[in-house]
Amino acid sequence: MSFQHTSAQIEHSTNNLRYVWVRNKFTKGLPKKLNEFYIETSVGISNEASLAVAAKLFSEPATDSVDEATEEPIRIWHTKVSR
Repeated sequence: MSFQHTSAQIEHSTNNLRYVWVRNKFTKGLPKKLNEFYIETSVGISNEASLAVAAKLFSEPATDSVDEATEEPIRIWHTKVSR
């Protein structure tokens, strides 16, 4: 049996593992009674590489907006996490 993966598949898998790892670390410190919550992720519109990763991890963006601190355009995802 041969396992052949493209670099894009490997990168996508790596990004998914990082997301799961971060989510697990984050939820470990939360009170046990908190069964669900949202993670808000924002990426600058000019950062094409990060937009591509975020789109794969979080699916369709919720909103395009402007960062209040930098006044740069951003794309925002709201991801519901349930334990």
